[in-house]
Amino acid sequence: MDIIEFAEKHGYHLYPVQRVVLKLIYGLRLDDFRRFQVRTHWWGQWEDMTELDYARYLQERGRLCGWDEAPALKVALAAGRRSGKSHLQVLIGAYETKCLIDRDPQWSTGAFYMGPNMSQSELVFNGFQDFAEESNVLSARLANRQRHRYTFQTNGDIERDGPWKGSRRQARASVQVAAMSSSVKALRGHNMGVVFLDEFAYFPEASAGLILNVIRPALAVSNGKLFMFSSPSPKADVFRHEFQDSEGLSLRIPTWEMNPTVPDTEFHRAWEQNGAITFDIEYGAKFMSTVDVDLDDGLVAGLQELADARGQRLEDMLYQILDEQLRELVDGGDGGI
Repeated sequence: MDIIEFAEKHGYHLYPVQRVVLKLIYGLRLDDFRRFQVRTHWWGQWEDMTELDYARYLQERGRLCGWDEAPALKVALAAGRRSGKSHLQVLIGAYETKCLIDRDPQWSTGAFYMGPNMSQSELVFNGFQDFAEESNVLSARLANRQRHRYTFQTNGDIERDGPWKGSRRQARASVQVAAMSSSVKALRGHNMGVVFLDEFAYFPEASAGLILNVIRPALAVSNGKLFMFSSPSPKADVFRHEFQDSEGLSLRIPTWEMNPTVPDTEFHRAWEQNGAITFDIEYGAKFMSTVDVDLDDGLVAGLQELADARGQRLEDMLYQILDEQLRELVDGGDGGI
């Protein structure tokens, strides 16, 4: 059973682009026949694509790297706010837990959800708890429930020690799923099969690299998987480096492509309230801290005067001008950039 079949078996809803993301992660065949609509610009432009079309669309724009049609052991997904990152991590965690149970490991292992703070870790883990309780596949193997930790029995556990329920002594449960704080100390000593670094761009920079240094050797021993799902942050140098790393699968997908139900009005409001750069980071999933242009000092001064006269920040004015030009092109106007 692949992850798409697993999701369908459990009635877990996925938007078309979310399905493509999962297929890219697991090396599944992309459909090249059925078409769906992708909102390619936040103001509401849509295009018909197949799953394969969309993957190529991402590749051509440098937003999909490391795709070799094989399952990925390391995934860096930069996605906008409200794109469903937690939704995907719950599903992947449940599926990977099933795979660990089926694999019947000789030593204890597990999946670990880690966020920049414990409340973020709990957010995703609570979603996993709900999934596990409602899943016949996982609930049948559920041994022990704790606030931040669930354990599951494999066939080997049951054969050796008997089922957890009704056991006179504590039977073995080899697979655990836990929520953890973003500290190196919390990670040490665990056998790791899967690790989720949720909103990794917002981990303290001082600890982000140290956490990876602990995780990588443990995952290398188990041939485990690392998932880093996050919206970008201007200060997220570690996440940006991992995203640009040649090893593993990297994807960058804005909110309007991943979640087609977010209304245009939310994007317009966020643009107006937060400014263009913040909008492009939070919703457009762009790695940026400044306007990436190199202009003559005199031209910059002139543009700044114009922005001041218009009562705008310089970067917002430049993005607005570019946005207006793009809209004219999209609408068939004569405007040029």
